[in-house]
Amino acid sequence: MRKTVFTILMCMMCLISFAQAPHKPAVMFSFMNNYVILTESICDTKGYNGTTPLCVFVKYDKETNTAKIVKVEPLENRETPGYFKSVIQNMIPKYAGLNFDVHDEVDCVSGATYSSRAVKENIKAAYNYFIENRR
Repeated sequence: MRKTVFTILMCMMCLISFAQAPHKPAVMFSFMNNYVILTESICDTKGYNGTTPLCVFVKYDKETNTAKIVKVEPLENRETPGYFKSVIQNMIPKYAGLNFDVHDEVDCVSGATYSSRAVKENIKAAYNYFIENRR
């Protein structure tokens, strides 16, 4: 239930910010030590058919100064559906619960190398943006 409420609140914040600033999309939203990072404007790494933007949900613990990835969701992209489905099923779920600072330990999916590498670069961009801009 808490995850559903968190997701709904973050989506509402995203929609509100896009409505208020149509010319410059926001990249990171925060709510009670929870962050949502949209990578479409901070990472232009190409997969096989284009960019592969992500929505990265992060929970930050101020006491221990650690951040964990709650989940990663792909945004609209032009990747080949069959190959990207393999990335969605076999790679993206491995990020859930992972400490954000060890994000590069997730392996690529065999057969979907370009898409996998693009996802890894998006996660890396989200991590770097988070480190530079968290409050």
